Amino acid sequence: ISLIRSSAVVIVVGLFIGFLGSTSSAFIMQALPELKPVLAWNPLNMINIIVQLSNNGLRQTTALSNGQIITGTLLYAFLFLVLGLWSFNKRHL
Repeated sequence: ISLIRSSAVVIVVGLFIGFLGSTSSAFIMQALPELKPVLAWNPLNMINIIVQLSNNGLRQTTALSNGQIITGTLLYAFLFLVLGLWSFNKRHL
């Protein structure tokens, strides 16, 4: 999102990710069941971490255990932090 220069586009993308990210992730995994083990690791699936930790029944939807979803969330947080810092520094130099 930090690479996009239009504030309106950033707001729309952020709202889409926030409200429809996990739903679109579940839809894609249901549409391509043979790829579910790979698609389960997409960053939009990690949005479900809070719900899954409080309700382990969501494991059927995310296709990840609690440990896997925690690990994936931490890895994506680090990855996106590094990409955001790189993008911000490149933009303001």
